[in-house]
Amino acid sequence: MDFKSLSHEQIDEIITGKLVFDNAALSPILTAHLFIERVLDELISARLAHPKTLLGNRNMTFEFKVDLARALDALEERHVSAFKSLNSIRNKLSHDWDYSLSIPELNSLKINWTDIQNSALKTAKKSGAAEASRIAVIFLCWEALGLVKDTAG
Repeated sequence: MDFKSLSHEQIDEIITGKLVFDNAALSPILTAHLFIERVLDELISARLAHPKTLLGNRNMTFEFKVDLARALDALEERHVSAFKSLNSIRNKLSHDWDYSLSIPELNSLKINWTDIQNSALKTAKKSGAAEASRIAVIFLCWEALGLVKDTAG
């Protein structure tokens, strides 16, 4: 968006349109990202003697947490790949004004999907990337939740 060449009214129209009508995929991606980051925090905390010393550092990136959880043997490589793909999608949606989530990207979020899960995604794809992203991240969050089932109270 070029603020110098657009009028106030044009900018208002663009931002209002984006807030009301665009990027329906953003919410499920951000929600899943936040949830999985909490799962990563839990997995890391469960393996450290003094987790607050490390996790209290707000500069630790999502990707670093994924790598740390893997180094602590809390994640399998299949989780690392899917979680980093989610992070990449989240970053694109968060930082690129004109980014549009593609259906093929959602396949990178799959972890050992069953036929029923693949069928659900196929059906959701017919409604577009936003609906497909909801289905893909629900299944990814379920997978992440399974990682902390033994640590939850």
